[in-house]
Amino acid sequence: MRAAVKKYPELKDCFDFQEFNPIQQACLPLIMDRDDNLIVSAPTSSGKTVLFELAILKYAKMTSPVCLYLAPIKSLCHEKYSQWERRFSGRLRVAE
Repeated sequence: MRAAVKKYPELKDCFDFQEFNPIQQACLPLIMDRDDNLIVSAPTSSGKTVLFELAILKYAKMTSPVCLYLAPIKSLCHEKYSQWERRFSGRLRVAE
């Protein structure tokens, strides 16, 4: 994570873990350095939501950005809302 924070200082204090996993490391420059769409197909619990959170942080710097998170279960949406309310406090507004 130290190398990522050095290159992308906005990531400092955003995540509760010490290192990105291999999928996240491979996708990090694709998200942070480019403006292309990105589709990630990976198993459950492989870190895909962190990739979405990286995109949120990138686009939070834009004027009036809007990000939409959809999930098949309402409780999952509420769980993410609660997490993002804490994690992104002061960086962006989170609504449910």
